[in-house]
Amino acid sequence: MRAKLVINGVDFTPWILEEGMEQYELTRQERSVVGLDGIDYRAGVVKRGISVSLTRMKDTTWYSLLGALQDRPAAVEYIDDTMGEMRKLFYVSAPSATTRMVRGNTTYFGGGSFTLEEK
Repeated sequence: MRAKLVINGVDFTPWILEEGMEQYELTRQERSVVGLDGIDYRAGVVKRGISVSLTRMKDTTWYSLLGALQDRPAAVEYIDDTMGEMRKLFYVSAPSATTRMVRGNTTYFGGGSFTLEEK
């Protein structure tokens, strides 16, 4: 299935590095009790997390993508690796660009990264 990542109506897909989108599970409100029978009973709320790494891009592109991350929680459309196409609300954490370089009259960011955590 083709990769997809649209945040607040802005398509991030063309800017994702190869192997630059990692999905993982988060467990909230986890509780654990060991019964008198010795069995460990656990319960919790499983949420989704996504870590995104972006390719090198012009500064205008980065500012456009960064603008889409400012509306929080963010409406995210993506392809979940277990459930297929999904549309959920996510909190955005730590958007940052790595290296900045100038070539000619154009400024480039060496890439960007951020994390999404399901609401």
